[in-house]
Amino acid sequence: MDKAIRRFWWKGDNASKKYMAWKNWKDLCSPKAEGGLGFREFKIFNQALLAKLGWMLISGHQSLCTRLLRSKYKVRDGWLNTGRAYQASPIWRGIEKAREVLKKGACYAVGNGHKVRVWEDPWIPWLENFKLRPKGNLVEQQSLVVSQLIDGERGCWDLAKLKELFDEESCCAIVAIPLSLRNTQDKMMWVANPHGIFTVKSAYFLQQGVLSSAERSVWRRLWRLIMHERYKMMLWRIAHNILPTRSRLKELGLTQEGECPFCHKKEESCLHLFKDCELAKALWFGNRWNVRIDEWNVSSSFQLVQLVVNPPSNLVPTEIPIDQFQTMAVITWEQIWNLRNQIIFKKSEANMQVALLSIERKFHEHSIVWIQQDTNKTPMQTMIWKAPAFGSLKINCDTAVVEKEVCVAAVVRDWEGNIIAAGTRMESKGTVNQAEAKGIKWAILMAKLLGLRKVEVEGDSKICFEVLIKAKNGELPKATLWETRPILEDTLQPATELEEVSFKWIKRESNEAAHVLAKWGLANRWHGFVVLSSLLDQV
Repeated sequence: MDKAIRRFWWKGDNASKKYMAWKNWKDLCSPKAEGGLGFREFKIFNQALLAKLGWMLISGHQSLCTRLLRSKYKVRDGWLNTGRAYQASPIWRGIEKAREVLKKGACYAVGNGHKVRVWEDPWIPWLENFKLRPKGNLVEQQSLVVSQLIDGERGCWDLAKLKELFDEESCCAIVAIPLSLRNTQDKMMWVANPHGIFTVKSAYFLQQGVLSSAERSVWRRLWRLIMHERYKMMLWRIAHNILPTRSRLKELGLTQEGECPFCHKKEESCLHLFKDCELAKALWFGNRWNVRIDEWNVSSSFQLVQLVVNPPSNLVPTEIPIDQFQTMAVITWEQIWNLRNQIIFKKSEANMQVALLSIERKFHEHSIVWIQQDTNKTPMQTMIWKAPAFGSLKINCDTAVVEKEVCVAAVVRDWEGNIIAAGTRMESKGTVNQAEAKGIKWAILMAKLLGLRKVEVEGDSKICFEVLIKAKNGELPKATLWETRPILEDTLQPATELEEVSFKWIKRESNEAAHVLAKWGLANRWHGFVVLSSLLDQV
């Protein structure tokens, strides 16, 4: 299958049996954000499919097939790290081989902690291999389970015991795991998917290599550019230096000529053709902005594209919109490439005036589209806080985060806009989404403490509020982030005890009071209700 797709991509419907592959197929199969084109590599895809069968075995799937395999091959806790079965079928051998994929993403979601073994099982999603490191020269205690690390009376982690057993990084990672008050069962989750659900797609991408964050940023920006896909492919080919320039053809032994067809002075490479050649300089300087491309300090074609995709502030004048500059750049480069092909294959001469007019005409066509898009945009509406219905109270909540601390805040107002109560609370830091979920939980807790009956809860965390809005009968939907599920479950339980409660996502502009209060609470490390007079003076 890989061979058939590879031949079609490079050869198309050409009847010739030979074709030139300008880029390694494995590189093309990398995600677009990693510099590839997102083709599927079938060997890795097959491993992901087999990993799905393995996932069904360890996650408790109860189909006839999984029950049969689980019984025949004695799949128990810790199966991911056991040896290979003796005289197994080819299918089972394939599933066993796919365990290496599962080890990269399978991790326990801690509930009551009775099932998860501290040292043997993967249960810390923030650490390498999801496993802890003992403190100093401490010997691992094989019989320890996670429930022994939890303070049952207070429903939180036993910090004294954690510091006694683990190093500092491991302790911080454990504390970041939220504990549910509902005494739920431990279950396996798939951390490669934000929702904790195994998918073949996430298992496939988990096996792909990862580039540095700087390179990944360039590719992401490239594919998000507002221009025709043809132009994006042009930039992609220039960045990878896979255009059939004379320099590349000479490297492959396909031609003896190497000089630039325009200046006949230097070897024709992508960098020379699109930046250093006299014709390229003339076309860039001849456009409406008189760009001096010779002043760009780059040493490779990738860096050249990087400057266009993510231009620094000193490269583009403030009066030039960045998207227009990017479009002008790729139109100019395409014109240079077309001129080059006409000279080589049609033996024509380069006409600078015609080339500049062609660039300007194409740019004008794009300008018409931009004008149409601007006229179709709806005007921005002023975002203001809206009062709740008569007889109800509205609670706005938000979170402020800095380093290892989190402050959650909530402001209660009536239907006339009067502040009834306000409070902040310091929390241990986890992820940003966990912090936002804790803010909503604090809003519900305040409603309970104040004895409120009908409340509307608002906040600007779209991820958390969309999940709560979709919740039915006190149960969260499956598409809930695994990192926030325990917190939001503990939010729903007391919320159902109120006479009437609703959740609504709003934009930051409409949540200013809670936002400012959270920042104030963090600065003052305030834990509890805020006196109204103090709130008015300091917020």
